[in-house]
Amino acid sequence: RAALGGQRIDTLYLVACVAKKLPHRAPADQVYQSDWFKKARAYVQAQGAPWLILSAKYGLVEPDTIIDPYEQTLNTMTASQRRAWAEPVLESLLRLDPRKIVILAGRKYRDDLIPGLRAAGIEVVVPMEGLGIGSQLGWLKRHGPESRANPSQTSMLPPLPDDAVRYLGILAQRPHGYAQPYPPGIEYLVGH
Repeated sequence: RAALGGQRIDTLYLVACVAKKLPHRAPADQVYQSDWFKKARAYVQAQGAPWLILSAKYGLVEPDTIIDPYEQTLNTMTASQRRAWAEPVLESLLRLDPRKIVILAGRKYRDDLIPGLRAAGIEVVVPMEGLGIGSQLGWLKRHGPESRANPSQTSMLPPLPDDAVRYLGILAQRPHGYAQPYPPGIEYLVGH
């Protein structure tokens, strides 16, 4: 199977497109202008692994590909339109044959891809699954290059595990801030 650079990819990152775009033609990684996309781009670039953009209009896009801005999103497409979008994207990903894919994208951008990837034996990781946009921005900030750039501003406390952060995000959405059962590794936060 073919891969980027002729070798099998260990880990491939996928980042979803966003609505806020430049008003003119530019490299794909510069067209998307939201704070979320910029933080996601910085995060994946800091990993030193290849990454691609999941574009509602263009499908799977390399970051340096010149594209025109557009107004299209999978969020407004029907389920059959999303499946039709996902078919060629999935075929391209399977040709790349990565061992692992890390997806930074909402459900509508990933749900039609994940079963086919896993069926092909590719490990799929969705690190921000279940997090709202504010929590995703926090996750990207905590895990991105800016978190390592200035150690004097970091807390003396160890970072919370991602399961704990996800759980706390769920708690914030509940009227009384309480939920059971606790996910693994969170007991220390609630006094157990």
